[in-house]
Amino acid sequence: MARTVLAGAAPRNDLRAIAGWAILVIGAGALAGSLIGGIGGRLAMLQLRRESPLAVGLTSDAGFEIGRVTLAGTLGLVVVTGVLGAAFGVLYAIVRLGLPAVARVPAAALVGGTFGGHSFLDPDGIDLLVLGPRWLAVAAFVALPALAATVAAAAIERGARERPWPLPLALPARAVTATRALVTALVAIFIAAQATALADVIDRLPS
Repeated sequence: MARTVLAGAAPRNDLRAIAGWAILVIGAGALAGSLIGGIGGRLAMLQLRRESPLAVGLTSDAGFEIGRVTLAGTLGLVVVTGVLGAAFGVLYAIVRLGLPAVARVPAAALVGGTFGGHSFLDPDGIDLLVLGPRWLAVAAFVALPALAATVAAAAIERGARERPWPLPLALPARAVTATRALVTALVAIFIAAQATALADVIDRLPS
């Protein structure tokens, strides 16, 4: 009877560990995304609006009326950035296994800053045409996703030290080394590509 109980305990423990990791990665990403990307983004837009009184009343690239702050609009922004943050948390939790521990959080910050900045900066949109100062707009759109990614990754790494990955892969040492080299190279290539695209977008911004 004791053996039956012990045999059934392992799968239950694995499920609890997996559930704990799911809560960790989704929660860390969603919280960082909604607070830093959502609330922080709203505060940055308010500051830009204060510096650009002529932009009040115009429609932003995201479909919001510049200068008008509504609860529905703010909640919508928080939800969207929270979902994006949760997706990043899941992706990071998978990719981190192939990266050296020392490179994980810096890589997350670079991915967040380059990919986020490249995605949110639109040289053909109205935001950067009517909102200023332009350096603040560019800095906000790059720094906020970089900071959100950094906080999410740091929270996941802290959680990983307290609860090991529930499904360790028993791979030979050479396979682990080769996998880490491949994943590191792919992440580096992705960051370089996004940084190049971001630099191109910044270069095309209206002067």
